[in-house]
Amino acid sequence: MRLPATERIDALNIGLIFISAVLAVFLPFELFLFSYAIFGPLHYLTEISWLHDKSYFTKKKNDYLYLLGITACISFLFLNIVYKFVDLDFGTRPLAAHFTWGAVLLAILFVTVKNNAYRVLGMIVILASMKLPNSPAMTMYLTVFLPTLIHVYIFTGLFMLYGALKSKSRTGMVTIAVFILCPFVLLSLPDISFYSVTPYAKDAYSGNGGPVSFLSVSIETLHLLFGTTVTAATHEEANSIWLNNIFHSEKGIAVARIVAFAYTYHYLNWFSKTKIIQWHKVPKLRFALVIAAWVASIALYAVSFATGMVWLFFLECGIGDGDLCGAETADFQKKRRSAGGESGEGMRHLHA
Repeated sequence: MRLPATERIDALNIGLIFISAVLAVFLPFELFLFSYAIFGPLHYLTEISWLHDKSYFTKKKNDYLYLLGITACISFLFLNIVYKFVDLDFGTRPLAAHFTWGAVLLAILFVTVKNNAYRVLGMIVILASMKLPNSPAMTMYLTVFLPTLIHVYIFTGLFMLYGALKSKSRTGMVTIAVFILCPFVLLSLPDISFYSVTPYAKDAYSGNGGPVSFLSVSIETLHLLFGTTVTAATHEEANSIWLNNIFHSEKGIAVARIVAFAYTYHYLNWFSKTKIIQWHKVPKLRFALVIAAWVASIALYAVSFATGMVWLFFLECGIGDGDLCGAETADFQKKRRSAGGESGEGMRHLHA
């Protein structure tokens, strides 16, 4: 008997979860980089196109322009880290956290409230709350975890749950159960003797020594899951220890597997539901432009992975994913200079 379309898609997704997890076990860093460079641009480009046609699900047509303004501010902060347009005397990452906080609350307001008076009141409350994310923990969650693992894993799981409940699909619930189980399985696989990260993957993940990298995601996840911190006498020594923890330790490989699985399945889940979401039903010219931009993105990564990351940042900003998770700033560098015995919060963030 032929399964209904929804159950066929659920079965496909169970297979995609399994494939993503297996590949993450054997090639964690390489899988993540491949998914991010190849699947990532196409996912973000098609999602931006689809969201535009849906008016970004806000109550009014031009609501997205407010969020576009915030995105421009975050983008400037990011580009200033990379290209040093101006010297800023304040913390870039904390400021990005304030903007992200405001963007999230503003998006919720625009999606749920249409009355202008209530909107103005809501904006006043949001502005008054902009100083709330002042703690290092809030800054870390807003600039590292929200646009990365929270988005690609937790939000993906919530959307899957919404779809399963809406369609009353038992296979959908099974898919969610498998999805939730996978990170725990990946964490419980201690043997890494068969795996050694390739030099290219290590350099690319580290941003080729530049200001943009994926190291913060690994560092913060290592601290969150395992309480990992580093104590060192010098900046260089601490750097070396962190790199060893990320690329060669049992815990570092476990974190890499989770990151690779979360990102890879996040992208594959989007493409597997093309017939449901129908993101491909757009004007032919726009679809051609999307494909052209995707090919150009891959070419950028082929020339320089670090350059490709800067480009993909703008695509992520387009759907609210913009982050400074890998950007090292001068003010943070000053705080992270290794004095004898320095550890904990300051040293945890230290990376190349």
